[in-house]
Amino acid sequence: SEWRRLEDYISDIVSSFGSDERVILWDLYNEPGNNFLVSLNLPFVLRNVQLLGQLFKHRFLPGPSERLLRQAFSWARAVDPIQPLTAGLYYLKPGLGAKLNSLALELSDVVTFHSYFKLSDTVQIVDRLQQSGRPLICTEYLARSVPNTFETHLPYFKHNKIGAINWGLVGGKTQTMYSWQDYYPDGSEPPLWYHDILRRDGAPYRSEEAEFIRQVTSKVSK
Repeated sequence: SEWRRLEDYISDIVSSFGSDERVILWDLYNEPGNNFLVSLNLPFVLRNVQLLGQLFKHRFLPGPSERLLRQAFSWARAVDPIQPLTAGLYYLKPGLGAKLNSLALELSDVVTFHSYFKLSDTVQIVDRLQQSGRPLICTEYLARSVPNTFETHLPYFKHNKIGAINWGLVGGKTQTMYSWQDYYPDGSEPPLWYHDILRRDGAPYRSEEAEFIRQVTSKVSK
């Protein structure tokens, strides 16, 4: 019953900015089919049973996400934007790829993906995605506890000419200094930030990390 509203939303936004050179890419659908996060705070046994069931459905059974993913691209292409279209692939760890990833890969002009895994797993993901022959952008990464850090991943992305976007910036209202499974009801700072770069006053979480980012992203790395 809401699909017409979604179509109007996509058509309106993409047509309004479809020739705006400040927009470089349309990421139409974030992690299609992902409903795993709602299960992470359940008791251990119930959580794992529910996650296994969701993973099975996500890999093997048809669902509304597949149709909506196709429609999102169809609606956006109908207004003919100058920018490429994409949908971020996720849960790409070898052997556990989600069914909708192959469809998102098929529909996307530029391949975007998420990786909160350690570097060796990220390298395997990239090796597979590079077979598409299209540009790659990692639109979500950085999970310091994994470790998935700027120091481990950013040089690799730069060397392989892969775009890299971490989606958290300031340790504020989005609370992404915590992982999805952290629980700090008093709002205290975790011993290791999962994500985010800056404190609320603009100071870097780690000054050496901020300097590393400056060096790697400069035209001539030191």
